[in-house]
Amino acid sequence: MNNNMIYFFLAYVVVWACLAGYMSSLSRRQKLLHDEIQVLKKRLRIRE
Repeated sequence: MNNNMIYFFLAYVVVWACLAGYMSSLSRRQKLLHDEIQVLKKRLRIRE
């Protein structure tokens, strides 16, 4: 029974680590998109 709890805990940690990595990846991509939008807005203002 004790081995089952260890595997359960390890699976729990792995799932949360994957979710944290995924959220971090989404955050980085969102920041890159935000920065690119700001550059494009700046270019549009220069053209006008």
